[in-house]
Amino acid sequence: MKNLNDKLSSIIYSETLLCNILGQKSTLYILIDNSYKTEIRFMNSGKFYSFIITNWINKDINDFLEKFHLHKERNKSEYGTYTINEQTGKIILHQEDSILPISDEQKINCIIHACKDIFRCLNKLAEFHYHSLLEYAVIYNDKLIQKSFSLLEKKSYSKYITNICCSCIINTNFVCPNVDFQVVEFK
Repeated sequence: MKNLNDKLSSIIYSETLLCNILGQKSTLYILIDNSYKTEIRFMNSGKFYSFIITNWINKDINDFLEKFHLHKERNKSEYGTYTINEQTGKIILHQEDSILPISDEQKINCIIHACKDIFRCLNKLAEFHYHSLLEYAVIYNDKLIQKSFSLLEKKSYSKYITNICCSCIINTNFVCPNVDFQVVEFK
């Protein structure tokens, strides 16, 4: 698959996952290109959605991987691991029991895990803001932009995933299923 509507080029990985989205079974089609740009395609309530994620492309992949690994202990063989340089405080990502850099396969495993986290986040947000999910996403990202969160909070994996989820909701005008709005007209 090359040049999917100019959204992705040089697909290096694709995966199909079954997922529960807002109480409905859905199939996620995850595509990752050579810059790590990720597209997640799915249907929900008869409507097609495409979440495009660019947060971890190219040089931003290391920022993402640091957040991912610092969030909680991970399976080292599947996701790689990290050490902190005691002199500089810099995080060094590497393979388990090795000084070799984290592999491309491990990077992709981290991205796939993050994609699943995005949908866990979507379900959690909908649990609390079902009828106003899109509005919540706009308000959340506005707070993030306006620096309502501390620098430490903004660096957390949780805020990172929530920001990506909210951005995807906004960019696709995602609305929960069975939410109807009454037509209001000026007379």
